[in-house]
Amino acid sequence: MSWNYRVVRRNYGDNVEEYGIHEVYYFEGDRLPTITEKAANVWDEDIAGLKWRLEEMREALSKPVIDYNTREEI
Repeated sequence: MSWNYRVVRRNYGDNVEEYGIHEVYYFEGDRLPTITEKAANVWDEDIAGLKWRLEEMREALSKPVIDYNTREEI
């Protein structure tokens, strides 16, 4: 298993969309990733960990967005 942060789009119908940074998990043999239901919180046990987490989230902005319902990149 591996994971990373990704920007995820959720569509609620009636042209209502929401974007958030979620944890996305990739399990060997699964074609589609598992996405956390709620967007990630920004916290850690110390400043170094918080800096790492924020950098990883920033990197998510340079990757394709994932659609929450289909689990595919858009």
